[in-house]
Amino acid sequence: MELAQEQPSSGDTSLLSIPQPPIDASIVTNPTLGDGALREFMCRSLYNAATSGKMEAVVELLGKTTEGVPLGELHGSCRLSEVTAERNTVLHIAAGLGHVDLAKKVCGKDGSLLVSENSRSETPLLCAARAGHHNMVSLFITQLALQHGNRVKEVLTKKNNAGNTALHEAARHGHREVAEVLMTEAPELASEVNQAGMSPLYLAVMSRSTGVVQALIRSENASFAGPNRHTALHEAVTQSRG
Repeated sequence: MELAQEQPSSGDTSLLSIPQPPIDASIVTNPTLGDGALREFMCRSLYNAATSGKMEAVVELLGKTTEGVPLGELHGSCRLSEVTAERNTVLHIAAGLGHVDLAKKVCGKDGSLLVSENSRSETPLLCAARAGHHNMVSLFITQLALQHGNRVKEVLTKKNNAGNTALHEAARHGHREVAEVLMTEAPELASEVNQAGMSPLYLAVMSRSTGVVQALIRSENASFAGPNRHTALHEAVTQSRG
């Protein structure tokens, strides 16, 4: 099976910012995700179909259900368990690029991907939050409640390797609608700080996003923390009087 080199599209901040070389399959043959399951490397055809959001092409590559054989388990077909060099699944890719219809289809076929993590310990929900796709974030929350009811909070509060939650990423990039969705579901996220000591509110001020700031300060437990004893107010003074 051909290994896919992950090539993010122009303006995509949810996948890799720097193209990575393909992994040598002779050295690494069984990549794992955060759930500990073994994964195959994604074929280039499936990767291209997922990045373009072509749901019909993805379904065709996965194969058709025949005589009770589950989708994606036919001999020679692609599988939803396949991952890129950065351990991104088809659902991570759809999440970061805003392909809602594709994500909905994938969630219906393999709900385990909702709680899967890539090499940066990021779930599809976190990728969607960083990219600013609030409809995708809402979809994932709904699907998590339906398929992993006892793990909704776990996924919402999940931190990546930098200690950022989905709310940190939304605040850092000024995504007001995503912040509002997350604050409705998990207002306690506003009290979290990342490994650099930055709260979502501090990051929102840094991004000069008044809308995100307004969404965050509705929580009486929102942290104002920033690095080096600076607070969000210190940063606000240097950014803008508003």
